[in-house]
Amino acid sequence: MVFLLTTCATCQGQSSEKSTVFTSPADLSTAIRFYWFGDMWSHWRHPINFYTVDTNDKRLHTVLMPSPIHPEGIAAFVTASEMQTLLNKLAQSDYDWTTSRKVEKFRDPYPEVNADSFEITVVSSRGTAEGHIRLAVMCDQLAQFDALMPSPRIRWQFRTMRWDDGCIIPGYRNEVMPTD
Repeated sequence: MVFLLTTCATCQGQSSEKSTVFTSPADLSTAIRFYWFGDMWSHWRHPINFYTVDTNDKRLHTVLMPSPIHPEGIAAFVTASEMQTLLNKLAQSDYDWTTSRKVEKFRDPYPEVNADSFEITVVSSRGTAEGHIRLAVMCDQLAQFDALMPSPRIRWQFRTMRWDDGCIIPGYRNEVMPTD
């Protein structure tokens, strides 16, 4: 999946651009990143990136951990309809979205870290959107996405990200990772 690196133009409040990113059908160019670096006293956290794949792709519903081959974070693979479900949920949110019709790739999370808010980035062939969740409501806001995770393994990884970020998750056990 290749995305052109460009400079994002801030276009807050332009509903046509938000609509383009969020309401156009999800396709193989659509990806979502959930990310919060944490604070100086916490361990470093990897972003979790959702990528769209075909229904017959062997990576479907799998999770890849960061490696030299895949350094941009944790990768989870979902179908276009599952990605659309995530997009629809994000479109209903008020996460202080900044949108652009320029196509970007996920930016490097290391050099410029915004530890004051949780970031969600949506990239596609139709543009880019970046939203922020205030840390005071981060755990409650992210809990809404648990039910949308398409497999036990992806749900566990999403909950692990939330747990690493300090959220309390009833019934979650970090040491019990699903195999499917």
